[in-house]
Amino acid sequence: MVDMNKELLHAGYRLHLVFDEMVQDIRKDPDNWIMIIEKNIDQISSLISAYHKIAATITTNTRKNGLPVHLKSVSDDTLKVMDGFNDEILTFDNFVDNSDHIKGFIKFFRAVNYTNELLLELKLQSK
Repeated sequence: MVDMNKELLHAGYRLHLVFDEMVQDIRKDPDNWIMIIEKNIDQISSLISAYHKIAATITTNTRKNGLPVHLKSVSDDTLKVMDGFNDEILTFDNFVDNSDHIKGFIKFFRAVNYTNELLLELKLQSK
């Protein structure tokens, strides 16, 4: 059986990598932030869709069968990272939909940076 929790983490991580690269590109060339986002929007949309599809499967299976053992035993740090991925998606959506792009942009940058910190902590703990 596929561990949907790991699949969700992998999907979130793949999306985070694109977000992180996009943030780095925007930092290097802030005047062209719209073009940088447009360049990545199709890939981001596809990755968000894949992430939500896995999350929906987990939700559906949990409603039918209860919370699986592997999800009950997930570490707090892993849950924080998953929350970070969710926050990145939400802040990106708000940024794109918001007319006050500066505030949305700052929140999105902070979300990506925070997830980077969480991932680093998780990596250091596993050593």
